[in-house]
Amino acid sequence: MLTTFRNDRVPARRRRRALGIAPLAAVAVVVGLFSACVGTDQSNALTILRNDRAQNRVRTIVLDRSARDEAQQHAEAMARQGSLYHSALDLAPGECAKGENVGYGGSITQVERMFMNSPPHRRNILNGRYDHVGLGVVRSGGRVWVVQLFSDVC
Repeated sequence: MLTTFRNDRVPARRRRRALGIAPLAAVAVVVGLFSACVGTDQSNALTILRNDRAQNRVRTIVLDRSARDEAQQHAEAMARQGSLYHSALDLAPGECAKGENVGYGGSITQVERMFMNSPPHRRNILNGRYDHVGLGVVRSGGRVWVVQLFSDVC
């Protein structure tokens, strides 16, 4: 919590100390807002994905935290490089199948629409075998980079 001081009632030493805290608090707020945006974007991407599956009568999908972290790291790497590419889809213990969609566009909704209009991407989204997903979303350079990492946990 930041406390504001009126200059006429607080000695100069305390004013300087209070002002020294402000930049640190500002950094914490910015970092917190970035984290909140990432979580919100991932949440929005999950909602859109689940809606597409529900409209096509495919069972709901569960967000997998480990896959989410992996997908987020991949989205960040693609955004940094400004290049779209797939990751290695090695099966983890307990996984029977894996699939991945990667894309970028002006918004999460636009990317999902492009996925749904592409037969191989659409197959991943509507594959009822996939019961877990990790989502990565990064906003960079006027683009939204999206990674959907699907898995069948057996």
